[in-house]
Amino acid sequence: MVHTLAQPEVERKQPAASEVIIPLELAGKAYKQKVGTVNGVLLDFNKDLPPSFPVTKENVMQFCVFVDRTGKNTDVEMFAIDKNFRSLFTPIKQWSDEEGTVWRYLNIKGVGLSEFFNWLADGKSIKQGFTGGVTLGLSELGEAAADRDGTKLFEKLGVLTNKYVGDIGLKEIIMGDGKKVSIDELKIKTPILHLRAFSEIVRVENSTKEDVERVANLHGMTKEEYMNWWLKREANNFARMHRAGYMHGSASMGNLTLDGRIVDNDTYRKFGKGPREELSDLTYQIGAASSVGRLSDLTDTNFLGNIATFLRVYFDERGNIEREELVGIYKYYQKTLDSEDKNTSEFLKPLRTTVLNEIEAAFQKKFSEKLAV
Repeated sequence: MVHTLAQPEVERKQPAASEVIIPLELAGKAYKQKVGTVNGVLLDFNKDLPPSFPVTKENVMQFCVFVDRTGKNTDVEMFAIDKNFRSLFTPIKQWSDEEGTVWRYLNIKGVGLSEFFNWLADGKSIKQGFTGGVTLGLSELGEAAADRDGTKLFEKLGVLTNKYVGDIGLKEIIMGDGKKVSIDELKIKTPILHLRAFSEIVRVENSTKEDVERVANLHGMTKEEYMNWWLKREANNFARMHRAGYMHGSASMGNLTLDGRIVDNDTYRKFGKGPREELSDLTYQIGAASSVGRLSDLTDTNFLGNIATFLRVYFDERGNIEREELVGIYKYYQKTLDSEDKNTSEFLKPLRTTVLNEIEAAFQKKFSEKLAV
């Protein structure tokens, strides 16, 4: 069986049954994974997806699959990429939305532990039975619902993210020995296949210079133009969610895509009491600005400029930031970016100066006075 939605990126002979074609842009980064179809039930489907979207309520159950290490139940191959141990991808018929974004991939989370990550599970649990959700690469309903709700919320706020497609409840899974075992027999809560659509699946954490160059070329940009484009998109993302009183909570480089989106939104939450929690998101972004700059071959000449650009756009877009909050952010970085260690200090000193200068500039722009601490 070959997914009817899978569309090869290049012309070639008809693939044999169960063969997936890895898109050219992922050559060397993705690896194939055999999966078998299993029984399940559709729990939810995104009714906001337009009828022209290639995955529909009528055809979505063809993606009710689970990793098959033995090949005994193999109907289909999908592909995985580094550091996505319980997620698999498959190309879908390319679809463009009203903003011109081209959606290319379907991601299925909770599909089982891919073979590349054998080291995450002991042989007994894989061969004989269930010992924990992460051990076998499962996803729970609460986790899937949180990601769905976070994604829908961020979309309403104008935050660029992936598209929620739907959730399938598994009635059985495939064990390491190839045996299909019912969820009732395992006596566990119903595992969930969480389906999402992506326009770009390569994330900052596992990207290379070639990936950055590919995305820049895809959008008709030079590396310098791409760098500014990416920084501004991510700055706007975080400013919009923070302005509404929400934070992502896990804005690491593993959750930022090369097309300027933030994904894996199950950790989102309202700001709590006490010091403003957006500091966690901002600190992640300072590191991400450095990483994307390095991949663009621009860090040595514009490392601090990248951070300044991100913060400048962020504070301009925030708009509703209060005096005490901005002073608190300044004091936080004034303290945390200081070090008595000589080697560390040589790196932190220019970084500290850049960050504090941008906060001071934002304060003066908003309140027409200098920041006094």
